[in-house]
Amino acid sequence: MESMDRYPEAQEFITADAVINDVVDNEVANGGIVSPDSIANEVAERSEVLTEDQKILTQKYITCIQGFTHGAVIKTLEDGVGGMYDGSVFIAEETIRIGSSVQSTIEQTEETMAHEAFHKDHLHTQEYITSPLADEGAFVVIGGEEFSREVFIEGLTVLKTGERYVSADYRNRMNLVLNSIYKSDVSLDEVVYASKSHDLTKIDDRSRKNQKHYNMSC
Repeated sequence: MESMDRYPEAQEFITADAVINDVVDNEVANGGIVSPDSIANEVAERSEVLTEDQKILTQKYITCIQGFTHGAVIKTLEDGVGGMYDGSVFIAEETIRIGSSVQSTIEQTEETMAHEAFHKDHLHTQEYITSPLADEGAFVVIGGEEFSREVFIEGLTVLKTGERYVSADYRNRMNLVLNSIYKSDVSLDEVVYASKSHDLTKIDDRSRKNQKHYNMSC
């Protein structure tokens, strides 16, 4: 354990926030990539100097960090980016730093992790079966609304994993997806299934229109 000289002399005034943020800053220094367990273990060790009420806060934080799955790692990301999935799951250093409170940071971290885990579980970096008309226009059309790949995938992900800690732009994408479903004759479950199966022809207005025409002709 490091010397207590690095902390204020009045040990009773050391806070969970200060200990956690010091650990995060040191662990992810110089653009490094660290495991959630490394953060959790260091916070647990440092929390020995805290008062009991502050230890309770650090334990809640540790439980959150140790609950990470999907092989997520912590690293510094661009400003405003809380997490990223590019085949691997990354959670931003800033996401797990304490801001207004330990509890709000836990909630933000859990929502961010759910968002990135949804990307991974649904293989969002892989190719999709799309309407033959997709090459000439939108990635998918639902309820008359045309979507690019990014807007559709991010909007659906926010819809399924939470909107409290995302940007206004991401909330707008979520609302576009939700409103398009309301205007269509497909359900949210059908949209999620089509996305997960990577066959968007099942929900695309253009493909469904052609299929209906074919069925009527038969």
